This record gives sequence, C-alpha cells and structure tokens, in this order.
Amino acid sequence: MNMEHTLKQWIMPFVGDIELNQCNTEYIDQLLEKASTLTTTSAEKAREVLSIAFNYAYQNNLIDKNPVKQAKNLS
Repeated sequence: MNMEHTLKQWIMPFVGDIELNQCNTEYIDQLLEKASTLTTTSAEKAREVLSIAFNYAYQNNLIDKNPVKQAKNLS
C-alpha cells in the first residue's frame, strides 16, 4: 500500500475538511481505528502518513503539537 492510496482512502475523507488545530489525539485515534478494520497495515501506513504531515505542520508553527505522537498503538 503506497502513501497516495493511504492518503486518498484513509486520511482525506476524515481530515480533509477539518482545520489542523481541530485534529486532536482522540480524533486521530478514531481515524486509525477505522483504518485498522481493514488491516493493521492500513492503520500503520495511515499513522506514518499522518505523522509526517503533522510533523511538517508542527515544524512550521502551524500547530502546537503533533497529535499522532500520543495516539494509541493498535497492534
């Protein structure tokens, strides 16, 4: 599963219309739980892509913290 597929399938439908500062850890947990209903690999890839995106936002002072870092591990 590549990053583009993960982005289109699991991330954009859930966070595409939400402001970055509204994506908290609880919201990320819900998204990852939905992704894990298909496979654990889907959730792991979604976590990876989200972490990259939120790290970028954090490093560019768009958010105060990366909510993915505190998200539950589903494994």
